[in-house]
Amino acid sequence: MTDSRFLALLNSTCTIQRKVDSGLVDADGQTIFTWTTLASGVACRLEGRASLNRVKSIERGIPERTVVEEDLMYFPPLTDITEEDRVTALVRTADSETLYDVPLSVLLVTRVDDDSEEHHVEANVDVSK
Repeated sequence: MTDSRFLALLNSTCTIQRKVDSGLVDADGQTIFTWTTLASGVACRLEGRASLNRVKSIERGIPERTVVEEDLMYFPPLTDITEEDRVTALVRTADSETLYDVPLSVLLVTRVDDDSEEHHVEANVDVSK
């Protein structure tokens, strides 16, 4: 059972959206994707982290560096979220202040276990937009 003290730390809510095939293709024959709401009002917490340098692309042997600001989000156990998703409409519960109204791309999802069951879900999100 998830610790109620952990759940009390989830001080915000958000919407999780999943990328889906629209059934359409563009002029180049590439699939057009769209976003659909998977869940809204999901309990969560956003924790700031240090910026990370990532290699953006390598052209002519010279890596181009970009700064990706990556924050960590916490979710209740069994939250349906993957690296193909994004988080939107992040609102602090205490005062209904919107923390982010732009989509945050999910970069990595980790399911944290406590004894034999899932304790919570962590997701690294890109907040550099």
